[in-house]
Amino acid sequence: MSADRAAGAPRLDFTARIPLGGDAHAAPDTLANGEAFGAGRLATQRSPVTRRVDVDGVALLVHGRVRLDHQAIDASAPGDGQRLVAAWRRDGAAFAAQLDGEFVVALCDARSGAWCVAVDRFSAFRVYFGVAHGAVAFGTAPLDVARALSVSPQVDANALLAYTYFHVVPAPLSIIEGVARVDHGEALAGDGRGKWSVARYWTPHFVESRPFDFATDRQAFMAALRTGVGECVEGLGADDVGCFLSGGTDSSTIAGLASEHFGIGARTFSIGFGVEGYDETGYSRLASERFKPPPSRSPSGRFPGSTEDSPAPRQDSRSDGRIGG
Repeated sequence: MSADRAAGAPRLDFTARIPLGGDAHAAPDTLANGEAFGAGRLATQRSPVTRRVDVDGVALLVHGRVRLDHQAIDASAPGDGQRLVAAWRRDGAAFAAQLDGEFVVALCDARSGAWCVAVDRFSAFRVYFGVAHGAVAFGTAPLDVARALSVSPQVDANALLAYTYFHVVPAPLSIIEGVARVDHGEALAGDGRGKWSVARYWTPHFVESRPFDFATDRQAFMAALRTGVGECVEGLGADDVGCFLSGGTDSSTIAGLASEHFGIGARTFSIGFGVEGYDETGYSRLASERFKPPPSRSPSGRFPGSTEDSPAPRQDSRSDGRIGG
C-alpha cells in the first residue's frame, strides 16, 4: 500500500554524525549546517510522521508509528517523549524490545555522549551506518553516511556480487564499502566513551504446540489486519491511497480492507507482463470486480523516480517499474 500526503510521502531523509568519545583525533564536523543533536549533529528533511524533540538533555528523533509497551507514542506530546527517554536510560539499547510498529528511533545524550538508533522488527525504514575518524554516522542513504564521515565512497565488491546473484543488496551490506545497514530488529548504540555495538533485540519465536482454533484465530487475524490498515491510512482520504493489486490473497485482502475502511472501493494499481503464463492481471480484475475500486493501470514504461530514489540498487517488479502488456 502506498500513501502520499499533501506535504509529501511519509518517508524520512536524515544523516546524523556523533563523536564516539575517547578519540582526540575525530574528523571535523561535516554536518556543520545541520542542527544540534545531543552530542552530535543532524541534517534532516522531515515528513509529517517525524518528530524531533529534546527531553531532559536527550535529543530524540522518532519517525513512523511507534508503540511503547503497546501504547502509541507521539514524541511531541507531553509525557510521551519522557517515557521513551526514561526507557532508554533504564535499559540501554535493550529498550527497543519494548517497542513495536514501523519506526526509526534515534537518541543522543548531550551530557554523556551516549546514543542509540533502532529500527523496527521488519526495518520498514532503512538505516545505514559507518564508523571512521572517531565518529559514527547513521542515516537513510549510504552515500550520505560516507560523506558525513569524510570517507571517499567506494563500491563494495561483496555487495555487487550479492546484487548480481540476488538482485538485491542484503543487510548488513550496503552498496558503499565501509557502510553497513541496520538489520531487522536491531539497535546500534554507543556509550559516549568510544565503545559501540550493534545487536539484535528481537528474534521471531514460534510456538508450534499452541492450541489452534480456526474460528477464533481467524477473527483475531482479521481484527489485526483491520487495525493495521486503519493505522496506515489514518488521516488520509480514499483518493490519497493506492493499493498494489496482483489479485493474490495478500493484495486482494488489503485492497478489500481499505475499501471497507473508506466505504468505497480503494484505488488499485496492477502490473501486467506481456508473457503468457506470467501475466496475472486476470486475477486482479476479478478482485476489482469484487471490491469495485476505480481501476488504474500505468502505461508501459517506468515509474518516474522509482529506482533513482532508492538508496540501494534493487531490481524486481516493485522497484524497477517496468510494465508490459
